[in-house]
Amino acid sequence: MNKKLLTLLLMFLPAIAFAEAVEIDGINYTLNADLNEAEVIKKSEKYSGNVVIPETIEHEGVSYKVTSIGERAFYECIDLTSIVIGGNIASIGTLAFNGCTGLTTFTIPKNVKRIEQYFLSGCSNLESLVLNCDTIKDWFGSSLGKQIKSVTLGDNVKVIGEKSFGGFKALKTIEISSNLRKIESKAFEYCCLNTINIHDLKSWCEIECVGASSHPLLDKNYMRKNLFLNGEEVTDLVLDNSISQIRNCAFACTSIKSVTFTSPVSIVSGAFGHCNALSSVYTPNFDTWLTIEFAGVEANPLSNGAHFYIDNKEENNLIIPNGVQKINNYSFVGLKELLSLTIPSDVSIIGDGAFKNCTNLKTVSLSEGLKSIGTGAFYGCEKLNSVNLPNSLLELGSGSFYNCEQLQAIKIPDGITSIESSTFYSCDNLVKVEIGKGVTCIGESAFFRCGFTSVDFPDNVTTIKGGAFDNCFILHTVVLGKGIKEIEGNAFSYCGINQLFCYSETIPSTNENAFKKVKMENAILYVADSLIDLYKQEAAWRDFGDYKKLPVISYYVDNELYKSYIIKYGYTIPLEPTPTKEGYTFSGWSDTPVTMGDLDLTITGSFSVNKYKLTYMVDGVEYKSYDVEYGATITPEEAPTKEGYTFSGWSEIPATMPAHDVIVTGIFTQETGIDQIMSNQNGKAMIFTIDGKRVDNLKKGLNVIRMKDGTMRKVVVK
Repeated sequence: MNKKLLTLLLMFLPAIAFAEAVEIDGINYTLNADLNEAEVIKKSEKYSGNVVIPETIEHEGVSYKVTSIGERAFYECIDLTSIVIGGNIASIGTLAFNGCTGLTTFTIPKNVKRIEQYFLSGCSNLESLVLNCDTIKDWFGSSLGKQIKSVTLGDNVKVIGEKSFGGFKALKTIEISSNLRKIESKAFEYCCLNTINIHDLKSWCEIECVGASSHPLLDKNYMRKNLFLNGEEVTDLVLDNSISQIRNCAFACTSIKSVTFTSPVSIVSGAFGHCNALSSVYTPNFDTWLTIEFAGVEANPLSNGAHFYIDNKEENNLIIPNGVQKINNYSFVGLKELLSLTIPSDVSIIGDGAFKNCTNLKTVSLSEGLKSIGTGAFYGCEKLNSVNLPNSLLELGSGSFYNCEQLQAIKIPDGITSIESSTFYSCDNLVKVEIGKGVTCIGESAFFRCGFTSVDFPDNVTTIKGGAFDNCFILHTVVLGKGIKEIEGNAFSYCGINQLFCYSETIPSTNENAFKKVKMENAILYVADSLIDLYKQEAAWRDFGDYKKLPVISYYVDNELYKSYIIKYGYTIPLEPTPTKEGYTFSGWSDTPVTMGDLDLTITGSFSVNKYKLTYMVDGVEYKSYDVEYGATITPEEAPTKEGYTFSGWSEIPATMPAHDVIVTGIFTQETGIDQIMSNQNGKAMIFTIDGKRVDNLKKGLNVIRMKDGTMRKVVVK
């Protein structure tokens, strides 16, 4: 045991050997002979007055760097009035300056890397800090934050670490150097700064702020701050072409009154938040403004309600120039003086929040060619009363017309496949909505608290998301198309539904709260006749007051069913083509309503037989003419007679009257000498050949005719 103890003592002998305590120029040190470093330590007689800690000291011909201030080195040195710390100090120990009530300012030099807790606790009269180290950390403690009024950051400071000045409620002024690059989370939490002085606008705009409460301009109450550039307050801010980006909260809560953009710039969200004094924004031309990239609402100074000037002319009726293809995100957010907007056909994209909170915007003209309207593009445009969405539109972002409370009617183009969440949220006066045929899904709260009384879903709609029509109090009639497959919870909560038509051939998957707070007992459900009993067993559907089959439209012709099919409630009843039947005329359909109602509908019509004209013509002159019903038997007229003429007989006559007029013809032929002879005999003459053989008709050559009076004649037929 004694050997082990002796071994341990021998191991520590070298450490004991170099920890030599010396006093040089009134300051006590311990010396590290191996590293040639010295640490400031306490002494029995407390330090007082003005103390300067040098960068190096000499002892017995050896030079030592003074690299640290030891624990309690200046503990309760109440007569210490100032301290200058040498540039080689890298660490300061616990309670090193505790209770130094005579100190009013304290400077931390550039090489300090480590400071222990409470090193300045109890310095009750300390009011200012001058910091020049590379990285500032959470060194100071909340008690010090109650008394420090000003902080100056030297040129060496690049990073303000997490919680560095958290709780510095007395801090009013901070001086920031041009080399600061990053401020970490909660660095200025609970601070009450009112003045920030910077030395270079470009470097200030490029500082990276990470996390909440990291920016000195921003506090939880958004109190206005005064920003100074080299001692002069910034009220009229000019951003020239040297500034390409503006990062987090660079000008938030400041007293800036105007901003001028002379060239394109990229602006991070929050850069101009809560600039309540900001009244004017200037840009030389549209091209400059429309190339600025705003990362959020508060990235744009217009969001503070400022007036907007292009080439010193205020823009209240905005006409986007031809050639512009995209309106960037948040480009005109908060432009409260904007009254009208015209967007040409070259524009294919309206970015997120582009016209958000343009609260006086009343009319919007959109052109064919527009393909996308971004999230929240017209959010909060309270006075917008009409907008025609072009047929070219393919995308309508969530919340794009959120709280457009004066909007009265909307027609969704067929190219839209999804109505995203909250698209028309709280459009209280939206009394008419027409959903395009291409829509398959209605998003969450898409039509929350809208004012229409009926809604029709095209057959392509398969899904209605949660709360899609929640609080549509006067929605009475719902028409679900054939394609509906799913209805989520609260989809129609608090609606005034009294009739619902579902044309699906199967029961859609329906959350049992889909119709929450709907007075189901007063509502009628219309479904396929074969599904009624199944609906009555489903939790979401079983409480309807009545169940009826879907109304059918039936067409009857001459009391026989011609056609029968289902037309969706409220749809225009198409004109049924007139049936045809040969030889008959259709009377026309009985009176037909314009749209399909909630009852079966019977439409009737009948055929009447047609009459066609039968005309007999003799030698091109009408002989007789009269009407004959289609299909009636035709009895040919007797052959007419004419002295000295022979009638040819009638042309072909149909047995029954066809479905068209018929002309029958015949002609008279003047009789020849032989014809005259034969005609005069009234058919009583007899004809013989030369050899005495009797024949019925004259033959070629010599014929012998015995006349009715018994005389004989010879007739030659050539």
